[in-house]
Amino acid sequence: MLGTLWSEFPGTTQPIAALTVSTPRLALYGKALATRAAQAEHAAAASLESIFGVSPHETREIVEITFHQESRAVALSPQVVATVAHALTPDSVEVQSKQQGAKKTVPLRVIWMTVEVYGDAEARGVAADIAHRNEPYDLALVHAPPQAALQPLPYPAVLSYGTGDPANPIGGLHAGDCVAAIVPIRNAESHDTGRHRLAVGKVLARVPVAMNSMTQTKLNVNMFTTDVDVQPGDSGSPVLALRAGKPVLVGMIAATMYPTATFTYVTRIDPLIAFARALQQTYEHSGTQKHQSKNRLDRKAGS
Repeated sequence: MLGTLWSEFPGTTQPIAALTVSTPRLALYGKALATRAAQAEHAAAASLESIFGVSPHETREIVEITFHQESRAVALSPQVVATVAHALTPDSVEVQSKQQGAKKTVPLRVIWMTVEVYGDAEARGVAADIAHRNEPYDLALVHAPPQAALQPLPYPAVLSYGTGDPANPIGGLHAGDCVAAIVPIRNAESHDTGRHRLAVGKVLARVPVAMNSMTQTKLNVNMFTTDVDVQPGDSGSPVLALRAGKPVLVGMIAATMYPTATFTYVTRIDPLIAFARALQQTYEHSGTQKHQSKNRLDRKAGS
């Protein structure tokens, strides 16, 4: 896998660096309503219930808070970016209270939010639109404007499950096949450094293997299981495999059991391929029409 990727970029010692604008960072900003313990005028006596936050008579109040979360993505074309659906939904927000300090909780309702795409570490964020979201399969498409200056991943997206009889599919991934994820390099505080690394592993199972009932609720039939070493925050990072000796895009990082176990789940790109191509054709057609309309106006003004 490594040798094949290196050969794709002759004359460079850092081939993964060339893929930075193809694997953008996404940032989700917004405001949401959440609950927290009411600010008491006098400190209440400590109790077992209050320590564990299960007091049945505790007064709660609704507050408006801001949230921010980041994820990764992959550019399928100059204006169509694929990521995982859960990256575009705030799963938790942080609220402050005198009794409990900073505490994460599930938001009650999102008031507003915006998505920004970053082509590289130095680039400024560009506002983008959510074009499609498939939550059951944990997939999403984002429309990036031309000023994001993204370059499509130079590897084609392919059907990772194979075709033909579902019980005996032709081709596709099998247990033991080599896969690699393009993920950010993080510092000691787990912050994204803007550089990337190649996390290489293998397919453990063509289905999502659940460790327990908690992970089972997060999995779906569109996933497969690998031992690729990734970290929280790498969701949406592209996963490559080899087909006929060439790298191909087969999915994106969806979840990991790190550091409990080296189980990493990949959501297949399969359901997005046709829709992403149709979206790109729509954007290209729209851009062509605008260009032609501008030319007509320019000619009319010149006459």
